[in-house]
Amino acid sequence: MFGRKRIVSGTTFGRFFKKFTPSLNHSVFIELNSWFFDQVQFDNYTLDVDSSVITRYDQQQGSKRGYNPTKRGRNSHHSFFAFINDIRMVANCWNRSGNTGSSSNCIHFLEETFTILTNKKVGLSCADSGFCIESIIKFIEDQQIAYVMSCKLYAKLQGVIYGIKNWQAIGMGIWIT
Repeated sequence: MFGRKRIVSGTTFGRFFKKFTPSLNHSVFIELNSWFFDQVQFDNYTLDVDSSVITRYDQQQGSKRGYNPTKRGRNSHHSFFAFINDIRMVANCWNRSGNTGSSSNCIHFLEETFTILTNKKVGLSCADSGFCIESIIKFIEDQQIAYVMSCKLYAKLQGVIYGIKNWQAIGMGIWIT
C-alpha cells in the first residue's frame, strides 16, 4: 500500500494506540491542528462557534441526561465546535457530557482555539444565542475581534433596542446599528 513489502499485525497497532490517553490525544490534537493552520496561506478568518447535542443509545463514557430536543430523557453529549468558515475546516472540538449548558466552559474552549490559531488573525467571530453571555462577549471584545451573535429578545433588551436612533439600512428589511 505505501511501498512496503510487509506490514505489522493488527495486535501491534492495537498496542500502539492503547498508549494514547485522553490527555495525550488532546495535546496531540492541539499541536497537529496548530501545524495544519500554520501551513494554510490564508488569514483574517471567520470563526464560527456552535454546540450540538448528540444522542447516545448506550452507556458511552461521559454521556449524561440533559437537554436533548429530539430524544427527551436520553443520554447525550453536548459538543463544542469551532469552524473556520472561509476554508471549511474544524479548528477545534470538545465532547462534553450532555448535562452541560451551551456556554459552559466556553472561555477555556475559545482560549484553546486561539492557541491553535496562534499565527492567524481571526477577523470575525459568529455564535448563536447559547453563547450570548457577558463573560463570553467580554472575552471576545478583549481579543479585539469583531463578532456577530444572536441573542434572546428579552423585554429589557427590547427597551434598549427601541431607544437606539442611528440605524443603517444594509438591505431589504435588514437594519444594523
